[in-house]
Amino acid sequence: MADIFISYAQEDGERIQPLVALLESQGWSVFWDRKLLPGDNWTTEIDQKLKGAKAAIVVWSRHSTTSEWVKAEAMAARERAILVPVRIDQSAIPLPFGLVQTADISPEAANSADSLGKLVTQISGLLAKAPANPEIVANFASTQKSIFSRIDWMQVMFDIEGRLSRKTLWLSLIVLMPVLFLAQFAIENVIRATHTGGDEATIMSKSALAYTFLTLYPTIALTTKRLHDFNWSGWWGALPIAFLAFTTSYQAELLADPKNLENVASGLWLALANIVPFALIGLIPGTRGPNRFGMPPP
Repeated sequence: MADIFISYAQEDGERIQPLVALLESQGWSVFWDRKLLPGDNWTTEIDQKLKGAKAAIVVWSRHSTTSEWVKAEAMAARERAILVPVRIDQSAIPLPFGLVQTADISPEAANSADSLGKLVTQISGLLAKAPANPEIVANFASTQKSIFSRIDWMQVMFDIEGRLSRKTLWLSLIVLMPVLFLAQFAIENVIRATHTGGDEATIMSKSALAYTFLTLYPTIALTTKRLHDFNWSGWWGALPIAFLAFTTSYQAELLADPKNLENVASGLWLALANIVPFALIGLIPGTRGPNRFGMPPP
């Protein structure tokens, strides 16, 4: 049987994944109904898991406060004196559960790290095991804040350590896209103004080469951290990055003359070959829970 049973509303599944990962990183076994296999009698299975658990976390939210199943599971846990309630938003907790001390780990909570520490200590007492590492607790608490407020842009763009989620990668690209376009426009105009002789293809080729050099390290950092999220070494990104660095200039040269359809077609195929590997690492989900590169990214 699992050490910890988690009761929650299905709509909150993604929001409690970091909590599950935190608990599992302490060596505790956790049951939540996403682990049910096809064909399981889910009512019987859940009842058995709840009865066998040493601690039952009930996650209160605007979804779960109206769920009769969550209320029933909370009542069963309360009767066994293993109830550990938490809240992930500011919805009113239904009676009689609102009378029980509840850990507030919602993004709005000012002391979510302290509340989470007390939550883990309470679970440790129920399981008769040592409490979690305070640093891990603090890291988890920071992931409950708004993603806009917790992105460290310098870390995202220039650090090759750790993991990077799909959400943070795409959000970073959306936010930085205007900056990248402006940088590319500025580079092209500087080269055009200082270039003497040569044709349009040469100017575009030099502009692309300069832009690639400028953005090479951030590309390495983003790619490496996304590969870490799959539990893959960052060296797997060496081939597509090298291919991108060595072909971007030639690609720009091919696309410089839109009247030359043969060159344009070759340039577009080359662009597609460059885009596909990076699109894949931006779409494939990472490993769930901790891996050798660290805790799950926010």
